[in-house]
Formats: sequence, C-alpha cells, structure tokens
Amino acid sequence: MSKSDIVFNLQYRTPKNKKVGITKWIGYASQKSKADSTSIDNYDILNDYNMYTTNQDNDVFLWNSEGNLSKTKAKEKINDMNEKGVFWRGFLSFPPDFAIKHGLISKTDYFNLTNNVIPSLIVDMGLDINNTEWMCSLHRDVFHPHIHFCIYEKNAKKKNPRYEKAVIHKFKSNVGNYLIDN
Repeated sequence: MSKSDIVFNLQYRTPKNKKVGITKWIGYASQKSKADSTSIDNYDILNDYNMYTTNQDNDVFLWNSEGNLSKTKAKEKINDMNEKGVFWRGFLSFPPDFAIKHGLISKTDYFNLTNNVIPSLIVDMGLDINNTEWMCSLHRDVFHPHIHFCIYEKNAKKKNPRYEKAVIHKFKSNVGNYLIDN
C-alpha cells in the first residue's frame, strides 16, 4: 500500500448561508448519473420498501452513520441548523484494483469504512463528535471509485475552520489500517 493508493482531499467552505451550501453539496453528491444507489442493507429491505411508496425520493445515494439517507431526509437534517458557520467537504478515492483487492466492492463496504474512519477524522479536526453530522455518497462515474463526504456542526462552535496537515496523514493512515484489519 502506497501513499498514492489512498487519495484524500478535505476543504472547508464558509458560505453566506451554510444550509444553502450543504444543500448544494447534497444535490451534487446525489446525482443519479454519478452516485451508487445500491442499498447498504444486505437484504435490500429499504429499496423494496421504497418501490411501494408514493415518495419520489426512491433513489438513495447518501448515507450517514445510521445508514441510507434519502435526499429529503438529508435536507430535513439541516432544517433547524443556524445559517452561519462552516462546513467541510472532501473526497476519498482509490484505484479500482486497489479497492477490489482490499474488499471495497459494494456500497456496504464503503459504508463500513466511513463508519469506522469518519468519527476519528471529526475528533482529529477538533470538532465535538456530539455536535457534528456527516454524510457520504459513493460515485462510480469515473475510473476511480470515490466517496464524497460532508461534515458540519449542528451548532456552529468552531471559530477557526482550519486543521493541521497531520489530520490528513492520520486519516489516510486510519483508512489504511482499516483496510488491512478488515
């Protein structure tokens, strides 16, 4: 495993309205032409349920720590949020052969990865894990499978959105360790 096998990018945004910024991210991350809508439920119960509902939000491209997250539910999560503040967005990418070799094949595999490494990233960034939400989406529209993610504080508390460069190295190390261990 080399440094170039795990590509990670993290940047912060300070929009005039944080809700609008995150809503735009949700729109991008859940584009049908890019994102993988496979259920993270091994039995596909959620997808079966969605087929029989009148909800037009049947394609579920996002997830958070609790599982699949529809576009509507993702937007509902930010309804009560203060418009001020920062959010962080980024991506995590792998060469296809590397991803397959390390068991990153299904959306469930990527969900398990993010559930294990995103909380550490949040803490390493100096954020309060109990005041922070995150969501991800798996894109397969290009040669390298990649995860887009968004992290935000429910109540804006962090004054300086910057993070130490060591956060990136530690995150990549955590991803590598997860892949080796699992």
